[in-house]
Amino acid sequence: MSGGRTNPWLILANVNGQEKPYVVKLFNEIENDRRELVCKEVLGNALASEFGLIAPKAALIEMDSYFESTINDHNAFFSYEFADQRTKFATELIYPFHEFTIGAHKAWQIKKSIEIDSLFAYDNLIKNSDRG
Repeated sequence: MSGGRTNPWLILANVNGQEKPYVVKLFNEIENDRRELVCKEVLGNALASEFGLIAPKAALIEMDSYFESTINDHNAFFSYEFADQRTKFATELIYPFHEFTIGAHKAWQIKKSIEIDSLFAYDNLIKNSDRG
């Protein structure tokens, strides 16, 4: 998937024997160790509801050798090889989704679905400096 600094992956995860689409962030090991990114993602997802924000259902994903064997794209495989091989943070894919990219949405469109002051407070609490 395009968008975001982490270039998230759309995968099919085995959830109780059923395949479900999840969005996974692949962090590199050094950055994850230094900034505890998976932990921050889990806490951020859990805290979102406390601010009245809607967040997709989260999961911790293990990517095994079978998953690795399904990667057909050379660039994707290269990206996967340099990712932290430990447990990954993921969220269920919400469809239809709206990709928020710089300049893609006007403030009034965003304000229709998100309380901007709550989002600002939430981002400051979890120290999310990525959101424009």
